Amino acid sequence: MPHLSESRFRPVTATAVLLGMLLMLAAGFSVLAVGYWLPEHMNDVLHSAPEAEVAVRMEHSLRHSSTPYQDLARWMGSDRAIIAIEATQQMQARIDRLQAEPGLAVASQAHQLAQALNHQLPQYPQQTRSHVHRMASQMSNWDLGATSTEQGPFLVLLEDLIRDSRPPTPASELAASDQMVMNYLNQEQSQDNSLNRPTAIDQVGEIDLGAGLPWKQQSIPGDTYANPVSEPTTPEVVHEDDHVLPANRRVAINQPLKLPTMTQSPKHLPVGPRGADPLPDLSHLTSLEIMWKLHLQNTRMVTHAREALIARNFTAEDLELATRLTHPDVAQRLQLVRELPAMPRADRTHWLYYMTKDPDEGVRYSAAAALLTSTDPRLLRRLKADMATDPSPRVQALIRR
Repeated sequence: MPHLSESRFRPVTATAVLLGMLLMLAAGFSVLAVGYWLPEHMNDVLHSAPEAEVAVRMEHSLRHSSTPYQDLARWMGSDRAIIAIEATQQMQARIDRLQAEPGLAVASQAHQLAQALNHQLPQYPQQTRSHVHRMASQMSNWDLGATSTEQGPFLVLLEDLIRDSRPPTPASELAASDQMVMNYLNQEQSQDNSLNRPTAIDQVGEIDLGAGLPWKQQSIPGDTYANPVSEPTTPEVVHEDDHVLPANRRVAINQPLKLPTMTQSPKHLPVGPRGADPLPDLSHLTSLEIMWKLHLQNTRMVTHAREALIARNFTAEDLELATRLTHPDVAQRLQLVRELPAMPRADRTHWLYYMTKDPDEGVRYSAAAALLTSTDPRLLRRLKADMATDPSPRVQALIRR
């Protein structure tokens, strides 16, 4: 009998061992694929992929990559055009998504993105550099928050990106090159040599100091005072001299002389907020939805949101409270929930109700727990009705008490 029961369990044991080995092999293959095959060989896979599959394979690689920004930045400089174009589009899409989030929440990602672009910039062709210049200009309006440690390094990286990716200025846009200035000065010097020199002075004592030095006055273009007999007027003089710069053919004594610029590369002012872009209409949004826009990277949008709340009779204290209520740091919002019930505000119940809509479960639970102590039956009915469908089982259990 012992031998019979042992023979019955032997196939089960062998099957379990075989399944365990298969699972271990599958896990090992997954670790090998994610840790070695994807990072090391995805470039080869993308370069050999048909154009229709490049986007799919790139997205699959990015989902399993621990350094997606570095991968995208590297692929943006690929020799294969379809890979560079797709990577540039993917990078722009990620920048657009980060811009819609609070700066403090995405500070680390924004810094990594700027680092990746700055590292790969020397390998980019001019067309890709132009795309990077627009990306950096867009990110220059971001505000990662005064308390963020990445804000300073992020701004330094953006300054380097904007400067190093700036497209070269065409020669036609320059007022004059250095060679043009040198040619002009040489021509003026040759003309000066042909001028009549003053008579030599043998004895210093022969000079009548009261009459001035014996210099012969030369005619200056446009100088109407060279001839003292004529009445002083300021007519415009048009010169036909081929040696005069085209910008200076019309010269008058009462007009400033237009000299060519001496710089080869004019200084470009940094790109600031685009004042011409229309701001969205916030009138259809709730006050809470507008409050969540107080931490966007775009300073123009933050100002627009503040003005919209002021139009809804928000005071300076209300704006400060709204900024804390939507702070990207959850710990800050939890602290506000604990402080609100003790605040000397008649509308503290309204602000606690706002916080029952918070994306964090702990904030919603704390706000609901504070409101449940109210004696207002209408508020309690409204609270239980709204939070009956809360995705958190913990919050639902609190409401059912």
